[in-house]
Amino acid sequence: MTPATRFSRRAFLACAAGGAAAAIAQPASAATRSSTTVAQLVDTSPEHQELSRNYATGIRLAWAGLSRPGGPLSRCTLTTIQTDGTDDGVRAALLRLRDDRSVVALVGNVGDQLAVRTVAACRALDLHIAHVAPWMPDPRFDADPAVASLFASRDTQLRQALESVRGMGLDDLDVMFTSESQRDFYAASVSASAAAAKLRIALRAPDKGQAVASVAMKLPNRKGAVLFMGDTVDLALVARAMASAGDRRMIFSLGSVDHPTLVQLGGARGGALVLTQVVPNPRSSTLACARAYREALKELFDEDPSPVSFAGYLAGRYAAVLLGKSGALPTRESVLETLRNRPAADLQGFPVDFSRGPRGSGYVTQTLLTADGRLVG
Repeated sequence: MTPATRFSRRAFLACAAGGAAAAIAQPASAATRSSTTVAQLVDTSPEHQELSRNYATGIRLAWAGLSRPGGPLSRCTLTTIQTDGTDDGVRAALLRLRDDRSVVALVGNVGDQLAVRTVAACRALDLHIAHVAPWMPDPRFDADPAVASLFASRDTQLRQALESVRGMGLDDLDVMFTSESQRDFYAASVSASAAAAKLRIALRAPDKGQAVASVAMKLPNRKGAVLFMGDTVDLALVARAMASAGDRRMIFSLGSVDHPTLVQLGGARGGALVLTQVVPNPRSSTLACARAYREALKELFDEDPSPVSFAGYLAGRYAAVLLGKSGALPTRESVLETLRNRPAADLQGFPVDFSRGPRGSGYVTQTLLTADGRLVG
């Protein structure tokens, strides 16, 4: 692909989403179709669109390479369906594809709350379909035989983050959420993890109509550390607001944060940030999958490597493995049956193995982002 024909992720995804309705408009029977379709639901609400674009970019990056003539996905179309992430939005999207039997699986649904709502809505609609590699740190559906989550759960990430806080001799933790609804959604599991780590916590969230940065500027507790539960843009705002208020505490984040974007937005100008990631560093890893990801990214997209899009790339590769084991022309039933068997895979050096637990990978790493933008560890 020449430089003139390279895509930005926004143009690429907008094009894909625009064709989604046409792709699933006409139901097709297994007897007449010569190809299959998998659908990806994405949350394009303002607070989740950056995460969604990153993960969706990685999945499409994998698809672009594997769907070329003769490739394992050459007879499988990936269609993206945009939603606002709400219960009603998710239900409407699923009703659009429920009766189209050419749609054999859901692949890479993103973000976390959308993925949770998608599984719940499928149950309510009696829609039996595989959920392959959703971006779902929430562990509540880990035991569901129709769900194959690849990456470490939020609880696993939380444990490591909280153990790091405890290991520094800190006992107090302010947990920052971006909204009251997000706080309510996660409060129970965060509180349980903090109790297990013997940490005293305070759950903080902006009131309706209040900016998250204004809450960060007025945090009453200047001891301990801060755990931020949100995306890259809001983390940058929180870090800068805390710095302007003279609050230099260490901020911990989970795997939805993208380092290059965070630096670009000035999030590193405050105190030190500890970034939790569920994949190896996509910029420096020597794994074959990381090298292939970087090469494909350079060829097709005009952006830097990021952990979230790298995770999407691995998700797309695993989806190809699963679909390849589901028959020459997969059906919903054959993909579900393959998924229930939880096949292990070596994704060019990144292992996926469900025999070790409910998730394909328990990989978690933490990196310190210093005030001058350097990554340490």
